[in-house]
Amino acid sequence: MVLSPSPSAKAAPSVAKEVTATLPAFPVTLNGIAIDNAHRQYPLIVYKGITYFPMTYYDTRFLGLETTWTAKIGLGVSQTGISGAYRDGYTAKSNPKTFKASLREGVVKVNGFVVQADREDYPFLSYRGIAYFPLTWKWAKTEFGWSYHFDAKKGLAIDSANQQLIATSLPGYKGGEYTRSGAYHYYIDEKGGVYQLKVDGTGKPRKMYQLPIWDYGDGKTLVGAGLSSDDNDSALLTYHQGGATMGYDESLRLNANGTVESLSHTSSVGPPPPPPGNIGLEYTGGSYGITAVTNQYIYSAAYLPNVPNSNAIWRTDKTTLETERVSGLPADKVYSMEVWGDFLYWINDGKLYRVPLDAHLADGEAGRLLETHGAIDLQAPHLEWNGSFYFVTAGDGKLYRIPWESQDNDVIDAQLVPTRGKINRQIWSLQVFNDGLYYLNDAGDIYAVGSDQPFYDGSPVMSFQSYDDYLVCFFANVPSNPYRMTVQNLQGQIVFKTADIGSGASIQSGVLTYLLDGTAYRTVLQP
Repeated sequence: MVLSPSPSAKAAPSVAKEVTATLPAFPVTLNGIAIDNAHRQYPLIVYKGITYFPMTYYDTRFLGLETTWTAKIGLGVSQTGISGAYRDGYTAKSNPKTFKASLREGVVKVNGFVVQADREDYPFLSYRGIAYFPLTWKWAKTEFGWSYHFDAKKGLAIDSANQQLIATSLPGYKGGEYTRSGAYHYYIDEKGGVYQLKVDGTGKPRKMYQLPIWDYGDGKTLVGAGLSSDDNDSALLTYHQGGATMGYDESLRLNANGTVESLSHTSSVGPPPPPPGNIGLEYTGGSYGITAVTNQYIYSAAYLPNVPNSNAIWRTDKTTLETERVSGLPADKVYSMEVWGDFLYWINDGKLYRVPLDAHLADGEAGRLLETHGAIDLQAPHLEWNGSFYFVTAGDGKLYRIPWESQDNDVIDAQLVPTRGKINRQIWSLQVFNDGLYYLNDAGDIYAVGSDQPFYDGSPVMSFQSYDDYLVCFFANVPSNPYRMTVQNLQGQIVFKTADIGSGASIQSGVLTYLLDGTAYRTVLQP
């Protein structure tokens, strides 16, 4: 991989005279990683007996430094404790052992202080368009907080105090489905093989399953699949084979011991079987209808042809195939249905309704209209927490709360929850964290319900996710954002920050894991 010079670390436009520098004639390690200076695009170099370090975008962040560039000052370097994966930046062409570098002129801002680059006892250099710092005690130890040691046998070892990442390569992984569950990585390679690999990278990947060819494809396309973590170091693999009405859904558990357990194999949900009297049901809401499925039942919005007022919610037992009407509330314009807690929710003509999952119309339980004070969409943020159902209205982005406790009236009125601005409409913009409910607004700020102070005071947040005692924030990949991901603890302290554009981030037992360029990185977080 070749590293391009970062605008934040490029050399000053005005350069002084050339000087002769050499490659190190001794081994070099950075945070325990052996460096191949002979093939590195930006190697460490030696000038007048002092080793110089390249201030590239990735190298600085790997060692806990952030770099900036302004037209007025030029290069700025600050020790912030940022973390980053190591990028080798190797090239096929070997570097010459002796070469020309340039003395750097102008100023450099280090930890907020302006330094005249060419007036130092050991001047700063420029090589291949990148600024180089001398690894003297003043810079390496005092300003950057690095520890370094040199001996004739082991060479130069530099270690930084920032949060270190441990890398595990995922052979064959080219992006796509991945999850970590306890002591194992689970991933799908480019050929549809489903693999298990120990988190510590020991041993070889174990192939546990092969995804089949999709029946409705071109004979080469594989079925689309999903992976998610499960208990006891296992993972769940799900996929759909076939079409909407003639296919089936497969659910498998990938166990830590290498066995694969079938959890369910169910045909696609078609129209429910006829109710008593053999009067067939027909769906509302489109060709395949709107349904919600539990372990025992299929709930559907349907009607009886030629029977007045028969638009309703019906329940079909998946084992006995018996069908009964569970609610007589309107169902002629249902476009969303979902199970939350012990209730079935559906939206009909922009209005939200609910009925207990075990309701029987014969017992007088017809369901309830929930007054939402505006159009609602179950694709917008919503969740169950602390005895209430929270949802965001589609139009104005307001947050409402519906308590679970039973009420005798037919219409349950939702309560407006005050927020700071509109709620972001991403489905994950509501999160439970630290015994509270947090939301992301359209301005990219995170607040706890009931608080006027933002939980995160920094760049606008793109999305966020809670994991037990930690909150992970993700940021847009734009130059104005110094980080792409941060992790905060219960006290709101940032315990990890990185500019890596990772994916698949998760936290389990205090260990953060994310993917970058086909490699899984992990680090132990501070509480």
